[in-house]
Amino acid sequence: DYNQSVRLDWTIPISKFPLTDWITASASYGGNYAWDRAAFGTDTMGNTIQNSNQKQLNAQFNMVTLYNKIPYFKKVNQKFTSKNKPGGKDATAPKPGPKDSSKTKKDDQYEILEYIVRTLMLVKNGSVSIANNMGSVIPGYLDSTRVMGMDYGTPFGNTYAPGFPFVFGSQKDRNIHQTLAANGLMTRANINNPNLRTNTLNINGRVNIEPLTDFKIEVTGNRNFSRNSSLLFVYSPTFDEFQELNFSEYGNFSMSFLAYKTAFVKMNKDYSSETFENFLNYRATISTRLHQENPNSTGQLPTGFWQGYGSTSQEVMMFAFLAAYSGSNPDNYSLTTFPKLPRPNWRITYDGLSKLKPLKKYFRTITLSHAYRSSLSYSYTTNLNFVGDGDGKPTATDATGNFIVRDQITSLSLSEQFSPLLKIDVTMNNKITANIEVKKDRNMSLSLSNNQLTEINGKELVIGAGYRIPELELRFSKKKSAKKFKSDLVLKADLSIRNNLTVIRKVVEDVTQPTTGQTVISIKFSADYVLSDKLNVRLFYDQLLTRPAISTSYNSSNINSGVSIRFTLSQ
Repeated sequence: DYNQSVRLDWTIPISKFPLTDWITASASYGGNYAWDRAAFGTDTMGNTIQNSNQKQLNAQFNMVTLYNKIPYFKKVNQKFTSKNKPGGKDATAPKPGPKDSSKTKKDDQYEILEYIVRTLMLVKNGSVSIANNMGSVIPGYLDSTRVMGMDYGTPFGNTYAPGFPFVFGSQKDRNIHQTLAANGLMTRANINNPNLRTNTLNINGRVNIEPLTDFKIEVTGNRNFSRNSSLLFVYSPTFDEFQELNFSEYGNFSMSFLAYKTAFVKMNKDYSSETFENFLNYRATISTRLHQENPNSTGQLPTGFWQGYGSTSQEVMMFAFLAAYSGSNPDNYSLTTFPKLPRPNWRITYDGLSKLKPLKKYFRTITLSHAYRSSLSYSYTTNLNFVGDGDGKPTATDATGNFIVRDQITSLSLSEQFSPLLKIDVTMNNKITANIEVKKDRNMSLSLSNNQLTEINGKELVIGAGYRIPELELRFSKKKSAKKFKSDLVLKADLSIRNNLTVIRKVVEDVTQPTTGQTVISIKFSADYVLSDKLNVRLFYDQLLTRPAISTSYNSSNINSGVSIRFTLSQ
């Protein structure tokens, strides 16, 4: 076997220019090539060659450097930066003298203007990363490999087989297997290993926002898309030529999403949902819009839907579901199977409360936090029965009368987490720590093969407390000569209450039923004491109580308690 790789890294000199010194960027390229020899005794089956490349572009944007190009903005930034330093606000302040009302009014106006300017500069920095990975696998290659992966005894155009571009990872020649066959370098034996192509594009973005001092917002977004292909490239003795058989394309798609508008819609006592009802109703609107975009959809059905876009059509179901659960208007929701722009997710933290005089006396730190994450994901395969017109619009229909789409999706998943919805984390001056956290999540899986939605909802409350007793002396014997230990005793207690409920909603049958659900209560307590730099003793008590929401299950309780001793052999 033979393997080689090459990598190029480039720091783009955009930061060297005065107008763009707030931007740093880098690019990289990695190429890989491998030649795998056929098993001894099966040389006629040919060897396998494969290559891949990885292209990546990273960019960071320091917005503060950009703002500071304006002198007044720079002055405001310096003023607020000095205020944030310990003693910065009053360290050089002169003693107050007689007040001049006109001067005070003017100073107030300037201060208001400074706060407005400070707010306008709320975006502090950002970054974007784009990565594209591509690869090829070609079985049945007859030639050997010598220097740099090529056989210099076999001419191949202006170079030698399989060519400089291929051995350095290039994917531009999508028909290189045909070129190799034309040069007599592909086996004519009957092989079952397919030619493979992979192509993955990942985009990640981040923006840091600081509207106020100690108030930070991180906004993120991501999009991941892959399209792969597979085909059998075999020789046909009947036609005396190489043929491409069983071609298929498949891949995955995921991106950050927004569904918070429907996150707090309450489920009724009969488990019905207003959001799900909107999904059912939106299908007619989506069917009409798809009909208007496709001239091959001719008439309206008795059900109110349009020809080719019935109530269970993949596109109708998919776009109606996404519009309903994102809280969007079905009249203008995007009808793109693979959206280009990801939706923003965020994390918010504020730790300025402990600086207020009434609270500073009791609290060392107070941190408030909130985070929202949501993602949409699905897999797809190319439908070989797809027939399109000149514009790519479907013309052929399946047994149910719905148009056959090019990219067939069997199910899509939508997940959402408020983790946390709200968290308060405090450390008091007397070494007591405490936190309270509220979480909420839901996961939805829409099956487009049996037209069924599985919805899992979860809520959780977490309460925790801790206390550190410094330099506690312990003696494990009543004898006066017994060794004394002096170390911190760390006490922790946590209570967690979580509710889960799984509901199945059948679209065609109009049936909603709960399948599983439970309330889980977790109680944890621990005490840690370090006897030496290598010996740690821990007392713990863990209890897990489960209360099912469905009558077919039973209550359960598990208790795990004891003492653990950890001895470290090396530092």
